[in-house]
Amino acid sequence: MYHILHSRDLFEPFIDAPFESYLEELTRANTEIDEVGVRALFDVILKGAGMGLEVINLHRGIGEEVDVVSHMPDKGLVHEEAIARLLFRP
Repeated sequence: MYHILHSRDLFEPFIDAPFESYLEELTRANTEIDEVGVRALFDVILKGAGMGLEVINLHRGIGEEVDVVSHMPDKGLVHEEAIARLLFRP
């Protein structure tokens, strides 16, 4: 939450609620992470460690393929397998 608060200009355009209300919601227990939270997670924890992040969307669409959204550090991965993977099921 601290990163989102102090990077308001970066995150606010992607938040559909008033910014302060969104931050208040983050402090509640059992709040699911959203795209803004995923990006903050990557920025704060993984990016500086040279790790990537893949969000695998397990939607029930047509076909066998899943959608994968990748976040990779600017300087590359510290190791080719240094990727955290989150599964998302709508």
